[in-house]
Amino acid sequence: MTKSVFTATATGEQGCPLSILLLQLDYKVQILVRDSSSSAAQALRVLGAEVHTGNLESFEAVANAIAGAGTNVLKAAQQKKVTQAIYSKVARTGDHETFPDWSKEDPSAQYWFQKDDIEKTVRTLGFSYWKILRPAFFMQNFCYPNCDHMFPGLSETNTLRIAFLQSTRLDLISAGDVARFATKAIQSPNRFSKKTLTLAADKLSAAEIADQLGTVSGKEIIVEYLPNQVARTLRKQGNGVVGAQIWQRDVGYYADIDALSEYGVSLTPVTEAQNGSSPFHV
Repeated sequence: MTKSVFTATATGEQGCPLSILLLQLDYKVQILVRDSSSSAAQALRVLGAEVHTGNLESFEAVANAIAGAGTNVLKAAQQKKVTQAIYSKVARTGDHETFPDWSKEDPSAQYWFQKDDIEKTVRTLGFSYWKILRPAFFMQNFCYPNCDHMFPGLSETNTLRIAFLQSTRLDLISAGDVARFATKAIQSPNRFSKKTLTLAADKLSAAEIADQLGTVSGKEIIVEYLPNQVARTLRKQGNGVVGAQIWQRDVGYYADIDALSEYGVSLTPVTEAQNGSSPFHV
């Protein structure tokens, strides 16, 4: 009997490679998209995915998409008697109260509360098998068009402006690696059930990241370190990107890369993750 899998946000950074991997393994893949006529949705349809139109705010749309596949996604899955749930969002979920200078009034507080609530729901709704993936910083954030938001100036001036120290090392993961871990969990539910994994493939300094980007692009990438006071002023003014970089510098993702080796998933280096994608306008 062909197993059926529902993938939320199937045209996104994580959902798309996961859907493709599952289709290649002959799973029946159900996906939910806002625009079923989009090129990404149509490409998945051609590969064999069953496309449903709707959004995650619509319980009925989610339930219809999950039907036949084993907050709304989780509750709809429970209603349809799905046996396995895999949730992927971000490393350090649930640790927010240990962050330096943590406050419920922190601009990022609702972000962390929401992620923690979803993880608790995954654990307590009664799925036969569940797994939580906590990816660190996505390598694809250095690719166009993501980099225009995450690192303004990178594509225009070949300058990586970042609120790091020279000694700061950033945990990095490719979205494709997250998809491979999820696929392994679907294939071997007993082995992965009730596990929470923090995912990273490498820990690089800003200078090392710039060097890797230069290798991919053939251009020299200059690192510009934002002074701490400048960075904190920008965060206070509402610059969420710089605020996230300060968090990465002062808190970090705490990924244990060596501990992932037992799961047999080949981890992707930065240069390979960006192969075929450019961190710059072309």
